[in-house]
Amino acid sequence: MNVKEAVQKEYFDILNDFSLEVIDQVLRYKFTEYLNLLMNYLHFKRQICEFRVVCDETNNLPEDVEDGYINVYVFYKELPYDFEYKKVILGNPRLLK
Repeated sequence: MNVKEAVQKEYFDILNDFSLEVIDQVLRYKFTEYLNLLMNYLHFKRQICEFRVVCDETNNLPEDVEDGYINVYVFYKELPYDFEYKKVILGNPRLLK
């Protein structure tokens, strides 16, 4: 499984676990922490060298929250050393356009 697939799987697993919760700062923090654990594991396994997970008010607009979306951006560099970050965007399909 590549990095993007692993991130997508983890996102949907977390989403299923917390599907009935209110989308707020606490839930966004949980998403960030779970994805940070995954990315640290991938770093330990030497699949990536750097990463950053963003799931906060900067990428979760009020209209997304009202529509039930929780948006997550994951930036990472794969090994052997990439010079540019790759990005996985999860959440509102509007973001994928």
